Amino acid sequence: MTALAALALGVATLVRRPPVAHRIVRGAEVEPRAATVRLLAVAGLLVAAAGAWRWIVAAAIAVAVGRLVVRRRSEAALAQVRSADATTLAYALAAELRAGQPPGPALAAVAPHLRVLADGVAAAARAVSRGADLETELDLLVAASRCVRLQPLAAALGATAGAGVAVADLLDRIGRAFDSDDEVTAELSAAAAGPKSTVAVLIGLPVFGLVIGSAIGASPLHVLFHERAGLLLVLGAALLDLVGWWWVRAILRRAMRG
Repeated sequence: MTALAALALGVATLVRRPPVAHRIVRGAEVEPRAATVRLLAVAGLLVAAAGAWRWIVAAAIAVAVGRLVVRRRSEAALAQVRSADATTLAYALAAELRAGQPPGPALAAVAPHLRVLADGVAAAARAVSRGADLETELDLLVAASRCVRLQPLAAALGATAGAGVAVADLLDRIGRAFDSDDEVTAELSAAAAGPKSTVAVLIGLPVFGLVIGSAIGASPLHVLFHERAGLLLVLGAALLDLVGWWWVRAILRRAMRG
């Protein structure tokens, strides 16, 4: 039971869906649903405590790895939402400025249509409407949101604040460039789905081997966690799995960037 508890803890933590992206307010950090992860950790450790200290260590490692994976997935999901908001901002601002709206009211009109950038854009709109410098507020928004796509938008609006239709056309072109980038990223992600699935299967094969071995009565868990040679095998296999996973991800990141 202790083995199954530690394994279930690791799997549940790893496959849990990333949390809904939080709104960004002056650079707030991305926080996963820490309460759920802590509950899983406490439950797993309590059950594992009924066995040997090795299971406590295994459960703690599973929780640590799971939290890292969940945080990475959450940050990646939030970055995608930020990018989508920046694209929406470009097109919507172009429409508002083309209709004759000044920058402050234009930003205020666009803010409700955004998700994670809504609060920051609304705050910038209020400041600009009260007489604050548009370029300064946009620079603050870029720094607070950590959204790279806002930089060309801020530069375009700051440099051509009074240009009216001309800046609207520029924002439309920026929005189309963002759409083109998204299409390329989607194609690369689809191409990388196969290698990612292969790596996931290869990393999970040892777990299936343990399950099959236990099912036929070979007691592989006893050998691995109660004998010195078994512990060395577990540590070596885990290290090789992590190195392989990191290596494949590094290759895919370079491929998607280049």
